[in-house]
Amino acid sequence: MNLDVVAGTDGSEASMRAAEWAAHEAALRGASLRVLSVPALPSLLAWNMMPLEKPEDRADEIIRAARQSAAKAAARAAGAEPGLQVIPEVRSGVPGQVLSDLAASAAMVVVGSRGHGGFAALVLGSVSRYVAFEAPYPVVVTCGESAVPHHEIVVGLSGRAQSEALSFAFEEAELRRARLHAVHAWPALLPEPAGAARRERDCGGTSSRVARWLAELLGPWRQKYPGVEVTVDIVHAVPGHVLVSMSARAGLIVLGRSGGESANRRRTAPVAHSVLSHAECPVAIIPEGPFRP
Repeated sequence: MNLDVVAGTDGSEASMRAAEWAAHEAALRGASLRVLSVPALPSLLAWNMMPLEKPEDRADEIIRAARQSAAKAAARAAGAEPGLQVIPEVRSGVPGQVLSDLAASAAMVVVGSRGHGGFAALVLGSVSRYVAFEAPYPVVVTCGESAVPHHEIVVGLSGRAQSEALSFAFEEAELRRARLHAVHAWPALLPEPAGAARRERDCGGTSSRVARWLAELLGPWRQKYPGVEVTVDIVHAVPGHVLVSMSARAGLIVLGRSGGESANRRRTAPVAHSVLSHAECPVAIIPEGPFRP
């Protein structure tokens, strides 16, 4: 039995688009879709700031709004994929933590780039950020408003092990009959005093080594997914800038995320933060660790 796809919603337009994207993903995977709303109840201090309002009345109002948000997002998802089983659900707790704790019962979680708390198009919502960098399973953040079909999936490759990201990217490309564009980018920061000729020679040598590494890395996946068309690019540029520029024509950007302790994740997160904040298409963040395929 295929695991459910979960879409988080808070009633915002960004979360509605996330529910639609999740519906298409669930249909591709032959899975059900759970549309989840987690109302953020005010803290005790916040309750004390509302002396004219009964806490239980306010709590009931918040929960009713959450149920309405879940029902609205579920209806929109069902409209996007008629025939799909869509289950609206409301849970209590801290929204980011609840979504991150669904590893045992979800294939992936899909969230919007920002919710009602966002104040600019380039601001990544706090819940989306938390889930993307803490959840031990695939998370898709539906950045931007692009409706570009999934004719191209871009996977950003670094020098670290990233078998989970490649597995996800190849599977998505096969499901969607899309091209897979593998990209390795790094800034060319060789010392200028060596001169242009030396700089060009050194960059060329590095590119050759990287090309061999990428061929070895991608070889087994090409054999496993022979029907997936793969192109490879090695770019001397800031990785985040390259991937953001590619997001304008891609249907999905796939990035691996280091596992282990939070400190390790923070060290490897700048590229993902940049892409999540500025991308024009959905971004999948895939943890490199023992998560369920």
